[in-house]
Parts: sequence; structure tokens; C-alpha cells
Amino acid sequence: AAEENPTVNLWRLPAEVMDRTDEFEYNPEAAEAQNNPSQSSPEIPHSLDLVTTLPHDPDCQIVDISWRDTSMDLDEERESNTSADQVLTLGQSRTVTQWDLNTAQSVRSEDISSDLAQLTPPKFSWDPHNAYSVAVTVGTSIQMLDWRSDSSYVPTGTCSSITKAHRYGVAAVDHNPNKPNVLATAGHDGLLKFWDLRNARKPLLVARGGHSHYSCRVKYNPFHDQLVLSTGTDAIANLWRVSTISSAPIILGESLSGGKSSASTNLRVSTFEHNDSVYAMAWGAADAWIYATAGYDGKVALHHVPSTEKYKILL
Repeated sequence: AAEENPTVNLWRLPAEVMDRTDEFEYNPEAAEAQNNPSQSSPEIPHSLDLVTTLPHDPDCQIVDISWRDTSMDLDEERESNTSADQVLTLGQSRTVTQWDLNTAQSVRSEDISSDLAQLTPPKFSWDPHNAYSVAVTVGTSIQMLDWRSDSSYVPTGTCSSITKAHRYGVAAVDHNPNKPNVLATAGHDGLLKFWDLRNARKPLLVARGGHSHYSCRVKYNPFHDQLVLSTGTDAIANLWRVSTISSAPIILGESLSGGKSSASTNLRVSTFEHNDSVYAMAWGAADAWIYATAGYDGKVALHHVPSTEKYKILL
């Protein structure tokens, strides 16, 4: 949990909730149930347990946070980590800090200075294939932070960057979980762009027409990188299929005489419209085919990937 204060709190769900085996009963008449306690189900305490608090610079507001289980990293990367549980935080001033959850102490920190203006708070993405690499949004560009780079030799501690990634600014960034060196970005121009970090002079793919205003979030499916979510300030949540640049491209239909496929492998699969801007979304951690989106008005919607799209990926 990262709030607009100088601390980061790590919470644990109570065991009573995690150990429940009964099915959750949805009651659309919740107000009536509250007025009649005899009809309400037994209450289970839902207070979270505070595990630890990470001290942070009081002058730097925390705007993003990322957790990583480094026990899954390669031996070479694991040797530099003191714990299997690591957390990265990003400050408003683009200060990236890595924390050890066992000791609640900072492991290392790096400031990414830039003169570029940022319309929205910066965002970052921790490379799932390289524990040393972090992508940070800086105005209209993206800077790649490499923990192995000595800041005395490499300016601002970055090993590479993507300049002018989006015309009006980069709002979000996410690494492909299955394919190394591939990055997705969302921008204030309403576009989604996909980049190959080995040659970032131009994007691999540009998804257009999904948003009429800012595209403020982008997120790969953690299991199937053919699926990508995007949300925006136009109250739209989109589910995209980006098969051609995924780790397992989908082959649809027979080839036509012109050499083109009879069915598009890159398209917008579904669209959902909230009542207000959509600033938050998440894929299911245990189910690859569900995702949730949250509007600025506080309403949360649970979605399912269409079954036809699911079978195209699995079969």
C-alpha cells in the first residue's frame, strides 16, 4: 500500500479470510440485510495485519510500488539480493528505492533527474527477466535504470532510453512477462505502443483507436502475453489481442492469395465503459481469464476474457 505520505506499509490478509472454503454469497439487497441482522451471514474479522513499515524520505511523495520474488531469478542475480522478498518504490521526484522486507531497510537507491515536464506522476516497471533493470517514465520519454551501472560513469544511472515515446507524455509502462526486451507503454496521445529494447528507434506495434483521451494504464496478462489491458480518462477499459509480437503468436484462418491472414491477429477484443475515468486495473493472480477495473467514481467491475478468445490462445 503506497499512500500520499512518506511511508510504505506491508499488510497481510487475515488467515480467517485466506482459509475460507465456502462460496461467497452475493446479496444484492445488502441494505435490507443490514436492517435485519437475523438474515445476515456470520461476520468474519477482515482487519489486515500490519507486517512492516518501510521508512521513506518525508520530502518525497510515493507514487508507485512494485513487489518481486527474487527467489525466481537466476543465481547471478540472486547473489546480489539479501532476501527473496524485495520491493521497489518510486517517488514523485523519480527516486527509485529497493527495500528488503525482512529488515525493512533500503538496499539501494537511485535518482533519475530530468528537465522534462511530467503531466502525471511518474510510473515504472520492474523487468521480470532482469532483476537489475527498471523502466521509468520521464515526460515524453522512458529511461532504463540498470542497478549494475555506476552513476559516476553513466549519467543518471541509466543504460538506455526511449526518447519521444509518446507525443504528449508517457503515462504508464509494463514489461512483457513472457518475452524479454519487450515493453508496452500508454501515453497522453491515447495510443498504446510496444517496443523492442534492443532497437527502440521505432515501436514494434502501435494500437490506435482505443482511447479518445489519455491512455493512463497498460498491463500485460501475467500468463498469456497475447492479452493486454488498457484504461483511460475517457472512462474506457479495453482488452487487446497483440498476437504477432507475443511469445506464442496465434495463427488464425488460411492465408489469402495476397499472403495476408483471413483473420486479424491484432485487434481490440472487448470494450467496457465506466461512468468516470479508469485509473486502476488488475489481472487475476490465480485465474488468467479474469480482470478487474476501477473507475474514479469508486465503482469496480469484474470482467472475463471472452471464451472464444480463450480457446484461440489455448488450442
